[in-house]
Parts: sequence; C-alpha cells; structure tokens
Amino acid sequence: MEELGISIDAESGNIVLPPSGLTPELIDQAIARAPQLRDIGEAAKASLAAAASEDNADFDVEHWQDMSHVNIEDIPLFAEGDVAGEQLEALEALVAMPDDPIADAKEAKDRGNNAYSGGPKAFVPAADEYRRGILILERALRGTGDAFVDPADREEAPLLLAVLYANLCALNLRIGNYGSTVRDAKRALHWNPSNVKAAMRGARAALALQKVEVARTFVAAAGGPAEHKELAKLDKQCAKVEAARAAEERARERTLAVREAAAGVRDRQVRAALAAAGVKLGDALAESDHFRSAANVRLDEKTGELLFTIVFVYPQFSQVDTVQEARLGDPLAAHVERLLPLPWDQAGEYRMEAARLEAVGSTGTGRGDVRWFTVPGDATIGDILTQTTYLMPGLPIFYLTAVPSPFASEWDAKLREMEFG
Repeated sequence: MEELGISIDAESGNIVLPPSGLTPELIDQAIARAPQLRDIGEAAKASLAAAASEDNADFDVEHWQDMSHVNIEDIPLFAEGDVAGEQLEALEALVAMPDDPIADAKEAKDRGNNAYSGGPKAFVPAADEYRRGILILERALRGTGDAFVDPADREEAPLLLAVLYANLCALNLRIGNYGSTVRDAKRALHWNPSNVKAAMRGARAALALQKVEVARTFVAAAGGPAEHKELAKLDKQCAKVEAARAAEERARERTLAVREAAAGVRDRQVRAALAAAGVKLGDALAESDHFRSAANVRLDEKTGELLFTIVFVYPQFSQVDTVQEARLGDPLAAHVERLLPLPWDQAGEYRMEAARLEAVGSTGTGRGDVRWFTVPGDATIGDILTQTTYLMPGLPIFYLTAVPSPFASEWDAKLREMEFG
C-alpha cells in the first residue's frame, strides 16, 4: 500500500492519497493488486478522463469537489451489509491489510502466548490476539490470490492459521468452553490436518460434551491411539463412555420391560373388575391423548374399587371440570353440587334445582350412531356405566346446562343432533 502512495491517518483513520491525488496510474496499480476493483477503477479512470477533457464543457469540477450530492453508503468502502459484495472485500483488504501478513500474524500469536502465560485473568486479551492473527491470515488467503501473501509464504500461512486456532482451543478448553474448542479444533485441522495438538484438544472437549463419535474422529485425525500415549488414553475414555451408555440403555430396557409387565397385570385386573361390575366402555370420543389415556379407569390400591375419571362440560362457557376418582356408587348430583357455583356464571343460573345433565353414548348400530340422553337426577355413576341402552365412551363425559335458560333453548335446538362419526 505504501508503494502506491496510499496511507492511513493514525488519528482519524482516514485514507490519505498521495499529493498527486487519484491518478489513472495509481488506479491501474490498485487493480493489479486487487482485480475485483477493475469495474470501479475503470469507471474512476473514465471520470478522470472526462474531467480533464477540454471538450467536456458540461463537467462541473466544483460539483465533484464538494461531494455533498454523494450518498456515502453508495461508495463500496463505506457501504453497509453485502451491498458491494466482492468489491467491498477487495477495498477492505487493500486499505487494511498489512504489508507482511505472516509477520503480523506471528506477532499477534506471540502477544497472545505471552498473555496466556499470565493465567485466566489474561485469557481475554490472549484470545483477542489469536483472533487478530487469524483475521489477518484468513483475509490474506481469501479470494485475493498472491496479491497479499507472498508466494513463498503460501504454504506457511495455513500452518500458522492452524497453530492460532489450536491455541484458541487450549484457551477455551481451560475455561470449559467445550463447544468453541470443538469448533476451533475442526478449523485448525481444516488448515493443517496434521496438527495433533488441535486434534487432542478437540477430542477432550468432545468427550466433555459426551460426543463420543466426534471425539473418536479427532483421535483418528491425530493418527489413532497407537501414535501417542495421550491418544491411547483418550481412546480408552471414549470406550468407557460408550460402555456406560450401553449399560444405561440396558437398564432403561429392563425398567421399561418391568413397567410394561406391571401395566399388563394392572390392565388385566381392571378388565376383570369391569366385567364383574357389569361395566362395558367403548373408545373415547375425543381425539386427544389425554382422553385416550388408560389411566381413565384404575383400581384403588387399598380397597380394590374401580376408580373412574369423568368430565363435566359446560358448553355455555366452553369450560370443563375433571373428576379423577369417581366411584360406581357416587351420585352424579353429589359431584355437580361440589362443582357449583360456577365461577363463569355471572347471572347465577346454575343452581342444583336448575342443573340438567346430559351424556352421549353409542347404540352400537354403526357409524354416526352416537345419541344424546338425559341423565336422571338420582342416577349414580354405576347406573350410567352399567345401563345397556347406550355404550358409554372410555372417558365418560357429562354436559351440564341450566334449565330453563336462553342458552338451554339454543343448545336443544342446535346441538341435539350432534353426531360423532
């Protein structure tokens, strides 16, 4: 950059052009170093030619000198986002790239190592230096050919990049930042597949995250357990984790088998109790997993009585209540009385003397055979579940309305013919 006569003001950070200003020769040199600048450079040269032409009387020099009409974001160097694409990257590289990226990256590495030796309190500046060196080298190698990296250094740059990433691995491993360690180890091996330190650090971090497959990949990348004692140790740790996982899986399978066996016993006991009581239930009408749950019927562990889950629906308010331990001898009216008054009943219509219960059951005649029926006021749960006219669903549902009321009339008119196909 200095041989082009371009420099950076130390205080303001602005680009400083040579005394001669922007000349076609300077533009050509810039294009030679950054081919991505060709389109911009040729346009700039055309503008310079137009300004210098005696035949171009309409060219307003003062207009271009004050630059007040130019939107700075339209200039690739100052554009935001990806507006300028490769041209912006080339301009950034031309302005900010050091003359000797290898030397600058080495200096950043050395500064990082010195900081790292100072202990955890200095890890942040150490990481900053490593990242600075990485940025220098990656930008030098990114799509600009040998323009910024001397051909003699093209082989050294990737190796140095791998070292910088491996150093970041060591730092992140020390502070328990295992995810970043694995990521940077992969990047180090991308630049130098033979960087054993990066592979070892990546394997340790992967094991800490219980990612055995990733750890084994790192061990293999470093040459395998036969290549180094530390690799053999890591390989044994991988095997230990795998063995522990296998043991956990076998324990889970045994536990599941025991639970399934116990569930089978309970299911047979419940079916026997239902048959003895004369209760026959169909499938649940609702489609949710909750309404299909086998826990809708169970046995009291102390008395052996059947316990049912039943649902009360309040269609006027689109609300429900669930009773978990209803018994065959329980009067339905007793459950309703415990649920009243309803918190949503602002008009006070839902009283015991006005409560009407309805239910739906299957007649067993085929699809669409579900019918509504009114539940007698003195009926017990057993009366409803053992009657033979309708087959009650696996999760009995009772609909509560207040009569007489405007909603009850609407409910009777519109919903009486509801079918569950």
